[in-house]
Formats: sequence, C-alpha cells, structure tokens
Amino acid sequence: MENDLKLLREKEKKLVSSIKECIKKKDPKCEIVYLPNLTPKNRVDFIFVAMEPSFGTWAKTENEAQNKIDSGFRNFIDSWDVMAFHYCISSYLSTSYYITDISKAAMKVKNANKNRDWIFLKWKNLLVEEIDIIASNKCKLIPVGHKANDYISEHFSNYSVLDRILHYSCSAAKHRKNIPEAHPKYYCEYKNRLDQASFLQNVKNIIREHGIPGSTLKGIKKGLERNEPRITESRKQLMFSYYNVFNHYRIKEKEGN
Repeated sequence: MENDLKLLREKEKKLVSSIKECIKKKDPKCEIVYLPNLTPKNRVDFIFVAMEPSFGTWAKTENEAQNKIDSGFRNFIDSWDVMAFHYCISSYLSTSYYITDISKAAMKVKNANKNRDWIFLKWKNLLVEEIDIIASNKCKLIPVGHKANDYISEHFSNYSVLDRILHYSCSAAKHRKNIPEAHPKYYCEYKNRLDQASFLQNVKNIIREHGIPGSTLKGIKKGLERNEPRITESRKQLMFSYYNVFNHYRIKEKEGN
C-alpha cells in the first residue's frame, strides 16, 4: 500500500500542476497549491469524502502555503473544528478511517467556486484509485456535506455509501444546533460527560503520529501550548451531532445493514 500511495501522490501533484497551468492562463492571480492528505498506515473501514482543500486561514498566499507543505503541513489538521471531527470519528465510530477530498488542489474559496465542476471531473479517476488503494473489503464511503454527496452519488454508485453527514466547517455552523435542539436532554448529558483531556490527547496523537511540526499549525498552536482545547458551544453541538449519527452507523454495522 505504501508504494501505491507514493505513486498516487505523484499523480495527484502532476494533476494539480496541470490544473494550475490551465487556470493561470485565464486568471494569473489565482493561487493554487497541491495539499497532500495524512497517510494511513493500513487499509480502512470508513473513508470520509469532502470537497476540496482551501487556504486563506492556515496560509495567506501560495508561497506561504507551499512553504508550510514543504515543512510537513498536511490537509485536515489545522483547526479545532476538524480536530473535533477526528475525535468524534475515532471515539464514536472507528479508529479505522481516512479523510480525503475529491480534489487536492487547494485554492481560495472564491476561486474554487468558479472552477469546481470541471476540476472534480478531472479528479474522478485518481479518487477511484485512492479509494481502491486505501479501502478495506468492508469499507464504507461517507460524504461530508451535500456537494460531496451529490458527486459521490453520481459517480460512485458501485461503492457502499452511507448517508452524508454535516460538514465540520464554519460555513455549515448554522446547522450544528439542529440535533441538539431536537434532543435537549441528551445533549445536556453529552456535554456533562465530554472529556476535554481525552479530546486534547487525541489532537496531540494525530500530530505526533504523522510528524506534523507544531510551527505549521497556526489555527491550534496556542491552544496546544496552553493545553486548552477550544471546545466552544458550537463545537459541542457539532460533536453531539456526530455522536448521534456515528452511533446510528455502528448499530447498522452490527445489524449487518
């Protein structure tokens, strides 16, 4: 698997270079970088599929982004929201998981919105290759957000796909309160037993296991230094939503559905 992933990463990098060359001809100011994912050590039972990486928070410019990537920065690590996502998956669903995007061409949201459709089509074959390398025999795909769900439903109907889940990003934050408001008693109980120390340790484990330099983690660096995870009320709502849906998935798995 390791060699197959190395070859895949080279193909991904070449595709991003091709996409970048094409876009730069029309929009020279558009900034694009190839942002690799964290590398799984083994095949996994669950693969979460989101849209595409972006920058503007973890890096302000293409050069800054590339420098961070060259230093070891990877996708799906630099915010408390995504770390809450990791924690909920490993705590409430399975430790055998992988998170990816359809496209690995990181750009600012306004540019991604203009180019997403044709970029996604170009990425289909490499996404299939990525899933086939990483997926176990019983692997399930889980779309993250409605746009990823539409894409997976259209192009991956021959795979085992579970219902889409709420995206962890701030852009979907207004929906986080829906499940807690529907189950206020259970939400209160969940908050009371939420273990912040366990959450923080999970974050540190991810960083250590993947060799991510702390200096590249602009979004969570201060909280890590102070041992203070930022589990805001909004993030508690998000985590409770994942707690509910992942428990549902686990029940279905046990029932063989």
